[in-house]
Amino acid sequence: MSFSTAFCRRGPHGRALAAVLAVAVVASASAAAAAPVATLSSSETARSDQARLSGTGTNLLRVDNGVIVVSNADLGSSAVTYIDIETLDVRAQQVVSGPTAAQGRRLAVIDVAGESAVEQGLVEDPSTPVLRLLTLPEADGEGFTEASAAVLPAAVAPSIQRFGTAIALGGNAIAVVSETTQRSDRVDIFTVTFDGRLRWAQQLEIGSAGEQRRSAALLQTNVAVSSSGAVIAASGVNRLAGSGEVAIFRIGTNGWIPTQRFVRIGGGPVVVDGERVVVQRSSFFVRDSGPWTVLSTAPGRPFGTVEELPVEGSSISIWGNHVAVGDPDNDFVYLLELSSDTGSYRFSQAIPVPGGNPGSGSPRFGTSVVLVHDRLVVGAPDATAPYPAGAFHVFDVVEGPVGCTIVGTQDDDDLRAPEDRISNTVCGLAGADLLIASSTTDRLDGGSGRDQCEGEADRITNCE
Repeated sequence: MSFSTAFCRRGPHGRALAAVLAVAVVASASAAAAAPVATLSSSETARSDQARLSGTGTNLLRVDNGVIVVSNADLGSSAVTYIDIETLDVRAQQVVSGPTAAQGRRLAVIDVAGESAVEQGLVEDPSTPVLRLLTLPEADGEGFTEASAAVLPAAVAPSIQRFGTAIALGGNAIAVVSETTQRSDRVDIFTVTFDGRLRWAQQLEIGSAGEQRRSAALLQTNVAVSSSGAVIAASGVNRLAGSGEVAIFRIGTNGWIPTQRFVRIGGGPVVVDGERVVVQRSSFFVRDSGPWTVLSTAPGRPFGTVEELPVEGSSISIWGNHVAVGDPDNDFVYLLELSSDTGSYRFSQAIPVPGGNPGSGSPRFGTSVVLVHDRLVVGAPDATAPYPAGAFHVFDVVEGPVGCTIVGTQDDDDLRAPEDRISNTVCGLAGADLLIASSTTDRLDGGSGRDQCEGEADRITNCE
């Protein structure tokens, strides 16, 4: 039995949350309804509980029973907020200075050391960047707990110009990308010991195999770690070729060793999901939306190029047999489904920005995406009314038809095909829906409710 999915918005125009201050979140049940305000408990470790947030939803990370929402805070720092995925309550918040990675109950963040690290003898300068390992709060009212902190060994630290430009966490391995004084990138691996402390393990060679020349180094590097920590993938732009490159490392008896290298398919964001590596093709000139390539493997076998996803975007999330791709340039999120017949990903649905016209006053809907159980969370960080600080939107995953560009909810819906798309499939699920086509290339499917269809379309089904 095949399982198809559709996303229905919570309420007629979706449910969105927008962080306005470091201690407040605005929730809107519909575009016309008044927005109730929920008071948040500011973490004790936050630098300023009056810091005004912007760019809410710049990044989204999956954790146990929730999602981490990253926003811009004051002085170039970031606010990391833990949201309960069921209640959408804020559980904890902390301000950090650099990027964040998460898995399970752990967060790995780049932050300034602070005076406490000086007192502990970890660093001499409180402004030194450090890697922190945080854990989620155990009970309501608690903040994040710092489990450990670490810095690069003194022998390698002088060659680093900027520590922590990107970060990834998987198993007991944390991969940290840094910019060197030679204007190239390097990746350092830290491990979490049995007693929960951070330890520097090794440096990965991410330049072209056998090459030590500066021109063969990688820039704009992204990194991903498998959930077990056994596989690490680094994606960057080859300085010499000006095109993308992906390096795959596997755990061995003496640490992580390079096993494969792919050229002209990487350069952008990368994720590792079980036996799959999905990477965006990018270059010096294309740093946002782009095509995604799937590399697949089997136990004991090397990775091989399988396919390109049928959609393009700048963010991606994988959960089981489903992939969500965010396309903020067009304010859409695309859902893909792994076909049991072909083993390839097929297009399932396109989700437009709730309560707005795609591309008009763009909120950059789809800048970040994350699938968490039966929920899809989408970041829209650009400042547009009614969310001047940005927003993130939460969708439920429900059973429904495959191939819908616009889909309804279980309630009564007014569904209209966007006029700026050449072809649409507008689908209702349940309730008394009104389905409106905008061109003769649109398809209307009324679903299981008492529906009405308007406009001309190539195919009209299940309508009165």
